[in-house]
Amino acid sequence: MNKEFSFYEFAGIIAPSVIFLFFLDFMLKKTGAIFLFDFSNFGESLVFIVIAYGVGHVLQSFGYYIEKFIWLIFNGRPTEWLLKKPRFGQKLFEDGETKKVLGKLEKEFGTGEKDYGRLAFTKVHVDGKADRVEIFNGNFSLFRGLVICFLLLMIVAVHLNLGRWYLLPLFLLSLSVIRMIHFGKCYAREVYRIFILMN
Repeated sequence: MNKEFSFYEFAGIIAPSVIFLFFLDFMLKKTGAIFLFDFSNFGESLVFIVIAYGVGHVLQSFGYYIEKFIWLIFNGRPTEWLLKKPRFGQKLFEDGETKKVLGKLEKEFGTGEKDYGRLAFTKVHVDGKADRVEIFNGNFSLFRGLVICFLLLMIVAVHLNLGRWYLLPLFLLSLSVIRMIHFGKCYAREVYRIFILMN
């Protein structure tokens, strides 16, 4: 069976788990506790990729709840910011563009409490214009996975008494949260801007 990983699978599933397992292995070796992987062994490296794929799905399942918590703080996902006022001065568009986008969404799908982000993406996807949107989605998933990855690595560093080593995953965790929010906004903007250009 030939299996080619999609960009989403590589960026969102494999990359965060490889980073997590690599640095977990590094931390454990530093304490002399356990040697998880021998990367010089080709066969073991292949097994590592299979394990990484499974671990990546587990990381994303935890990342989903982290994502929900972050968007709760911001008063909703970026795709919901047309109807909700986000906190911390965030916004997708200037007022004029917001009215233009919302007007076309209401004309196409009706008014009320609707998930315009999902409806707009479905239409964009069906029309075969979602390639750029999928790139933003893949990058968003990458950083969602990295958020939980670095959170767990920080906990491991503290548990193993590695001194100030916990500061590195803490710093990378902060950067990953910022980038995750950024790509969430990019995804929402791209979906709506492609949608309003469609006939």
